[in-house]
Amino acid sequence: PDMAAPGSQELDHVDRRKRLWAEHDAVLTEIRRLPGLDRFLLPPTWTELRPTTPGGAVVLLNAGRQRSDGIIVTADGPPLAVPLPDLRLADVEARAAELTEATHDAGSFTGELRRQRVLTDLLGWLWDTTVEPVLDALENRLRPEDGVLPHVWWMPTGPLGLLPLHAAGHPGGRGALDRVISSYTPTLRTLARAHGRPAATALRRLTVALDRTPGLPDLPATASEAASLHAAHPGMPLLTNDQATAVRVTGALPQANWAHFACHAGTNPDAPSEGGLHLHDGVLSIAEIGRLNLHEAELAYLSACSTGHAGWRHADESIHLASAFQLAGFRHVVASLWPLDDLVAADTADHFYRLMPDTPSAGAAALTLHRVVHHLRAEHPSRPHLWASLIHSGP
Repeated sequence: PDMAAPGSQELDHVDRRKRLWAEHDAVLTEIRRLPGLDRFLLPPTWTELRPTTPGGAVVLLNAGRQRSDGIIVTADGPPLAVPLPDLRLADVEARAAELTEATHDAGSFTGELRRQRVLTDLLGWLWDTTVEPVLDALENRLRPEDGVLPHVWWMPTGPLGLLPLHAAGHPGGRGALDRVISSYTPTLRTLARAHGRPAATALRRLTVALDRTPGLPDLPATASEAASLHAAHPGMPLLTNDQATAVRVTGALPQANWAHFACHAGTNPDAPSEGGLHLHDGVLSIAEIGRLNLHEAELAYLSACSTGHAGWRHADESIHLASAFQLAGFRHVVASLWPLDDLVAADTADHFYRLMPDTPSAGAAALTLHRVVHHLRAEHPSRPHLWASLIHSGP
C-alpha cells in the first residue's frame, strides 16, 4: 500500500493546530467586541492593579540569591524600587524555619523562653534589614493627613510570607506599629478585587466555637469567647461543639457576612489545600472553603491556630485559611501566623469587636486590629509571640 510521505502526519498536525489557534483568536475578537467584554481573558492593566487609596501603598518584597528589593506601589507615580542589600535569602529561610519551629513548640516553660528569644531577635532583624529602609523610602512618597498613619499592604514573596513584617522593631524602640497601619495581600489583583467590591449593607453574624474537639486538646476560653459575642448579639446564629459540623457550617455561611471561628486549625506542609478548620466531625478544608461563592461576605475573624500560615514547603503559593476565606468572598480577614494562646486569643477577639463600629461594613478592620495589637504590645512588651501573630488581609 501507498505510504504517506515522511513527516506528512506531523505537518498535518501542525496545520491543524494553526487552524485551531486562528479560530480561537477569531472567537476572542468577537467576544471582545461585545459591551463590557473588551478586556476578556486579557491581563489587568496597570491602572486596574495599582492601589486606589491616596494615603496608602503596596510594598512587594523579594529576597533573592543575587539581590533583594522592596517595590513601593502607590496610587500615583511610578513604582519605586528600594534596594535591600542586608536582606539575604539564606537568612530569610533560616529565620523562617526557626520561627516555625519555635512557635509550634509545645507550651512548656522552655518553649516560652525560646519563643520570646526567637521573636525578639527576629523582629529586630526584620526592622533593620527590611522594614525600616522601606518605610523611610515610603515617607518621601506619601503625604498622609496629620495624625493619620499611612496604610501599607505588605506583599511578601517566598519565605518572607511567613514573617511578621507588620510587627518589626526593637524592644522599646519605634517600629512598624508606630509608623504604619499594616495589611497583607497575596497579589495586586486580589487587593484590587477587594477594593472594587461594595461593602455589605446588612449585618448578619455567625459564630462557630469549639471548646471540645474530638482528638484534640480542649480550648476552654473559646466558650467564653462565643458567649461574649452571643451576649452582645443575641440574635446571632451560634454553632458550638457537636453542632459545629462541616455541613452546618457551610450551610450557615451563605446567610452570614460576618463570621467568627474560635477553634483548632491545622496546616498540611505537603498538601496545603488539605489543611483547614477542625470541626466536630472532621476538617473543613482550605480547598472546600475556597470553592464557596459567598455574596456580600464582609469579615471573617479566624481566632484559630496558624490561619495565615502558608506552610514552609509552599510559602510562595499563599495557600492558607486566610486566603481561602478571601477567595470564598470575604473582603476582610483577621488571622494569625502561628498558634495563639487560648486566653489571649479570646481577650483579643473581645477587644476587637468592642472597638469595631457596629455597622455592616468592616472597613475599619485594619485600623481596629492595629489598635488591638498596639495595646497587646504595651501589655506584653517582652512577649512578642503573644501579639505579633495577628494579621489583617483586605482593603
